[in-house]
Formats: sequence, C-alpha cells, structure tokens
Amino acid sequence: MAGEKKSKKNLIIGIIAALLIFGAIGSCTGGSKSSSSSSEEESSSSVTTEQSASNAKQEERVASSELAEASESEVSVIKLVSSEMGEYGQEMVWNAGTESEEKKIVFYVPSGSYTAKNVGTNTTQMGVEEGVQVNEDGWEEPANIGDILVLKPGDSGDLSVPDGWFIELTDSAQIELTPKA
Repeated sequence: MAGEKKSKKNLIIGIIAALLIFGAIGSCTGGSKSSSSSSEEESSSSVTTEQSASNAKQEERVASSELAEASESEVSVIKLVSSEMGEYGQEMVWNAGTESEEKKIVFYVPSGSYTAKNVGTNTTQMGVEEGVQVNEDGWEEPANIGDILVLKPGDSGDLSVPDGWFIELTDSAQIELTPKA
C-alpha cells in the first residue's frame, strides 16, 4: 500500500509537471490559448477592424468635403466694373460721328450660365446683347437682346451669355459673375 501511494503520488506529480512544462512552452511560443481568450481576441480584432473601416470612411468624407471646397474656391469669379476694362472689357462706340456718340465699355465674358451679384452701392441694370444694328431712325442699337437684370445692391440673379455676345452695364455698376455648374 505504501508503494501504491508513492507511485500514485509520483504519477500525479509527473502529470502536473508535464502540464506545467507544456503550458510554459505554449505561452512562450504563442501557441494555443484558451477558447475564451481566443474569442476575446477575435472580438477585439473585429472591433478594431470595424473602427479602422469607420475611420477610413470618415477620412474619405473629409477628403471629399475638402475637394469640394477646393473646387468651389477654384471657381473663378469674374468682376466687372462699368468704368474699367479689366480682363473682359472692350470699348464700343455707339453712333460714332454723331451728336449722340457714346463710348461704353462692354464685356465679352466666356459663354455660359452665371449668377450675377451687384456688389456696388447703386441699383444696376445689365443686359446680355449681340452685335450692333442701325434702326429705322438711323441710330445704332444692339442687334439682339438676351437676358436683362435689374439688381439692387447685394441682390443676385441668373443670366446666360451665348457665344460671341457681350454684357453691357449701367454707369457705376460693380458686378460679380459666378459660373454655374
């Protein structure tokens, strides 16, 4: 009996020692872990992946927003002042050589649709016109008239400028044209 107790004791000690050795070897090599630990890591990994995807989507939205803002700021506003030639102005003489001769600056802007804003201090009239013709009384006038806007200071309106047409402004006008997308 004493020998049986000793051999059972040695067997138990051997099993415990083997378990400790295998456990130590497993944790050193990153071997298998308990199932609850493994599922916790998978859950943590899943949350991390979802957060990464969410962060990527947020960064994409921010980048899109910044791109849209950049595109909006890149839209060049055309500034027209009735008394200044600027980039688009050309002098036109109406009824040359007569007592009613009138020199005006007209503006040949790129064709397209625009929002016009009166940034001046006076009510302004602006017309989109094409060419010059002589009426039955012998006076020069626009051959064709397109959009006409009357804008109080700070007001805006939409107009379309066909290819080859010009914009005529009343005196002391200050207009900003923003191309429409």
